Amino acid sequence: MNRTNCIPWEKVDYSDVSAAWPSSDNTSNVEYLISPSDVPSAWRECIDPVRGDQSKVFMEFKYLSSSEPIKELMSEGVTFKLGKNSNRVYEIELLLKNIGAMADKLERDGMSDLRYELEALTLRLVSRFLNSPEIREGNAEAIKSIIESSCGAAESK
Repeated sequence: MNRTNCIPWEKVDYSDVSAAWPSSDNTSNVEYLISPSDVPSAWRECIDPVRGDQSKVFMEFKYLSSSEPIKELMSEGVTFKLGKNSNRVYEIELLLKNIGAMADKLERDGMSDLRYELEALTLRLVSRFLNSPEIREGNAEAIKSIIESSCGAAESK
């Protein structure tokens, strides 16, 4: 999708997001590694700065093989665009009004000044939806890791 008001695409290094995570059933000591096909090759953030309640933030994710139909999963102002067959996250869309007062500050100060705060709030808003059975567990872990590491990168700047 062609958008304006985007940061450049950032390449994702598989080794940065492929840490093992424990079994969710808590009955065994099994750890899982993320499949390389679940890790995006790149990602970026975009803002659609429409005035009022309809301003949106988008997080887009690219994969090496990414030509598949898209389906949407929506709840509480968060929209996930998932691959119909793979259940990988291709886009997360948030209404800025759901980030509360951040919307007004974002319009005043611009995207780069609020990148850390926006990503931290985004992570909190989307984390519960990344646990949906409709989203591949490994892909959800990769997406969370990307958002978390971008918060850390923005904080150190």
